[in-house]
Amino acid sequence: MDLRNLAHNTKRYYLSAVVGLSRHYQQSPDQITQEMIEDYLLHLKNEKGNTPGTCATVAAGLRFFYHHVADTPVPFVFRFSKNRSRLPTVLTQEEIWSIIRAPNTL
Repeated sequence: MDLRNLAHNTKRYYLSAVVGLSRHYQQSPDQITQEMIEDYLLHLKNEKGNTPGTCATVAAGLRFFYHHVADTPVPFVFRFSKNRSRLPTVLTQEEIWSIIRAPNTL
């Protein structure tokens, strides 16, 4: 992680993702299968109620561990939808003029 120049908080989150997975299954992370990882991510999302951003961080940490640390990479595909951003309400010209004309005194 230091060689890849990851931030301190990123290292901490990635480590907690691997620790959480191994505690959930009471197994070493190198003995956990692809299906178990996907079930764990679904558990975090559905049962624990974690946000999509938190689940994506856990998935990124697990992906980093299995691609760069473990001797046997475990490919898993899991995507979380991002929250849709709502556009702000745009006022009409009449509404803007009514706001400008509203004060009776300066």
